[in-house]
Amino acid sequence: MRAYLYPVATPVLLIVCLVYTFFSCPAQVLSADSDLSFYNDAFETFNEDIWDRAQLTFNEEQLDNFKLGDMEIVDKRLRLRTKTGGFSKAGLSSRYVIRGDFDIQITCDVKFNRSMSGMDQFVNFVTMNKADNFNDSQKAIISLGYRSGRKGPAIAFLHIKNQKREKRNWEKTSNFKGALRLVREGKKVTGYYQPAGSSRWRTLGSSSSFTTHDVMVGFVLQNFGTKRKKINATRSVEAYFDSFRINQAEEVIEDEI
Repeated sequence: MRAYLYPVATPVLLIVCLVYTFFSCPAQVLSADSDLSFYNDAFETFNEDIWDRAQLTFNEEQLDNFKLGDMEIVDKRLRLRTKTGGFSKAGLSSRYVIRGDFDIQITCDVKFNRSMSGMDQFVNFVTMNKADNFNDSQKAIISLGYRSGRKGPAIAFLHIKNQKREKRNWEKTSNFKGALRLVREGKKVTGYYQPAGSSRWRTLGSSSSFTTHDVMVGFVLQNFGTKRKKINATRSVEAYFDSFRINQAEEVIEDEI
């Protein structure tokens, strides 16, 4: 499968949406004892010190009819919105990588429109390592999605290795407002979610064979799934993001561009 990466100033999807040129640049390393609050974001403004904009597509059909989604701050929240008439995605990827164990989370609000057809609705929270070949990369994803033709939306944890599904756990959901969380301990990565108003984190799924290499972080909104080649996007999809936090990280390696 071919992938196309579009830096705008991610995805992924994922992610992503990840900018590989970062890894050839000088870096600053911060240990777990350093102040990680610099990387937390309440999304009251667009913070270019920690985020890049980029977009990722997965096949020629998506590339040929791709429209960059909109991104703006609305009422001190980040709103992502897809465009109509084509494959569309909006997202951010980190200008740093995380080394070793980590605990990261993001809060979001997405409402799925069950009357839409000919298109999909996805919010993805992703970590992804750098690989010499994109197809050799690994991704851990929490996905909120409603695929056209399915009975309803779902929330899923996925570990994608060499572009193949290594692990997938999912649950039915509806509209979602709350927090998504990814935690890595050694080679084990676990996905959690916490609905708004709840004090309890719910385990969504885990994989014990995730990469131990440095990973970037990203989140995206998109109106298509990985394999979709035709789209009838008559309406926009939107999602809001309230905050991002690094609760714990062994090291953070910064991009100095």
